[in-house]
Amino acid sequence: MFDRIIDEIKERNVVIYIIILLIFTCFLMVKFLDLVVLTGKSLFKSIIILFLHWKSMLFIVVLFVIVRYLFKLSDRKSQEEIDKYNKPLEVESKGREYISVKLIERHEKLNNVDGRVLDIVIKNESDNDINYIKGYISLYKRLTRVSKIDFEINNLRELFSERVFYDFIDHEKLFWDGFDIYVYQIQVGDKIDNNFTIEGNHFIRTYFFELNLGEFYDFKIFGIRTRYNLIWLKKKVRREILPRIRFFYSKQTVYFCRRPFLLELMNAVSRYLRLLLVISVLFIIILAAIFVLIDIGKALISLFVVWKHYFQQIVNFI
Repeated sequence: MFDRIIDEIKERNVVIYIIILLIFTCFLMVKFLDLVVLTGKSLFKSIIILFLHWKSMLFIVVLFVIVRYLFKLSDRKSQEEIDKYNKPLEVESKGREYISVKLIERHEKLNNVDGRVLDIVIKNESDNDINYIKGYISLYKRLTRVSKIDFEINNLRELFSERVFYDFIDHEKLFWDGFDIYVYQIQVGDKIDNNFTIEGNHFIRTYFFELNLGEFYDFKIFGIRTRYNLIWLKKKVRREILPRIRFFYSKQTVYFCRRPFLLELMNAVSRYLRLLLVISVLFIIILAAIFVLIDIGKALISLFVVWKHYFQQIVNFI
C-alpha cells in the first residue's frame, strides 16, 4: 500500500516526491547519525592508512598492471605461434567429374565453443546448372573408412558452391587422412548419371601439433592456473633473458695482442665485477620485495583493526 502511494505521488507531482524523499533521507541520517559518523571515521582512517603506505600500494598497482600486460601479450603471442603451426588443412578432390569437393579442417570457435571444425564444400565444375545430385563422402584413416557424410543438393548453379557439412570433428572423424565421393544420382539438364565414384585425395598427417601440445600451451604460473597462455613468456625468459644474464657475467676470452696474461687478468676482474653487479641487483630486488610485503602486511593489519572495531560498534547499534 505504501509503495502504491509513493508511486502515485511520483506520477502526479515529481517535486513533492523529491521533497518527501529528502525528508525521509534526513530522517534516516538523524536517526542513524552516530552510525553515519562512525562509517565516515572508519573510511577516513582507512584512507590515512593507505596514504601512509602509498609507496607499497603504488608498487603493487604498477606490478599488477605490468604483469597483466605481460600475461595478455604472452597469450596473444602464444596464439600467433599456434596459428603458425596449426594452419587450416585444405584438401581438394582430384576428380572433377561434374563436381569437385574441398575439405577444410581448422581450429575455430563455433557456438562460443573452441574446437576442430570440418567444413565440406561442393563446387559445380560442369558447364551447366546441376538440377539434382545425391551421394555421400567417405572419410578414411589409413585406408579404412571411418565416416560417411551424406549430401543432397538441388539446383546448383554453374561455378557456384554449396556447403554440405560444417561441424565439430567427432571421435570417428578424428585424424582422417583421405576421402572420396560416391554419387547415387546426378541430373544435369536432360542427362542423368547414376552410381559412380569421384576420386578424392589422400595425404600424410605429421601429428606435430598434437604430439607437442606442451610446446604450445601452458596456463600455469608457480603451479597456479590462469586464463592466459604463458608459454611464450616462459620461453622468452628461459631462452633469451636468462641466457643473456649468464652471458653478461660469464668468461669471455678474446686475444688481439701478445699479452694474454694481462688480458686474462682484466677479463677475470671484469667478469667478477659483472657477477657482483648481477648479484647486487638481484639482492636489491629481493630486499625491495620483502620490504613491500612487510609494509603491505602492516597496512592490512591496521585496516583489519579499524574495520573490526567498526563492525563491533554496528552490533551495538543493532
